[in-house]
Amino acid sequence: MVLASLLESASDVGPESRRRACQLLGETRWLDQLQRAYDAAFSECDGQPGPTDDPIRADLFAAEVVRTTRLSTSTSVDFAAEETWAHASPLAFWRAMRNVVGNAVRASGSTGRIEVTIKYENEWVVAQVDDDGPGFGVLPVRPGSLGLGIVQRLVAAWGGYLEIDRGALGGCRVRIYARRWWPSTEADPQLERAHAAADL
Repeated sequence: MVLASLLESASDVGPESRRRACQLLGETRWLDQLQRAYDAAFSECDGQPGPTDDPIRADLFAAEVVRTTRLSTSTSVDFAAEETWAHASPLAFWRAMRNVVGNAVRASGSTGRIEVTIKYENEWVVAQVDDDGPGFGVLPVRPGSLGLGIVQRLVAAWGGYLEIDRGALGGCRVRIYARRWWPSTEADPQLERAHAAADL
């Protein structure tokens, strides 16, 4: 992590190396949080992070997943998002997005295409991932994959749900739902914590 920090701020490296170092730092922070969650919750709930009342910026979390994915694959990854605030566990949302986007890239292949969209639909925030692969259930399960059953449990823990269907690109469409956060007209003490979470 120290080496990545040095590369990120070094004046003798190019912009691409600096971008990769920045992503490496981000991934390391998430892995550290994941390890802490397992350490804290393993005995009570099998390492699954629990629900949270704090709002998160779902669009920023998804954008981080997309940036990392683009650096590690030749698959075309399109991203469209509006500013979206949701009631969700930051770590669980990141894990769910990583798994669903990773599955989509794998299904589409190196010359394929996926689309990631984050938007509001009434009282819900919807994270939608479409791919142009062969469709759900056609490819064998990748070793180490969380599996959509675990993703479904992660999403349910924050009061959301998961939908799987055929998408507009011809392959699979996965939609992750989280309750929309509605800001009050008064100052909200949770907002400061939410901004801090969004900057992870």
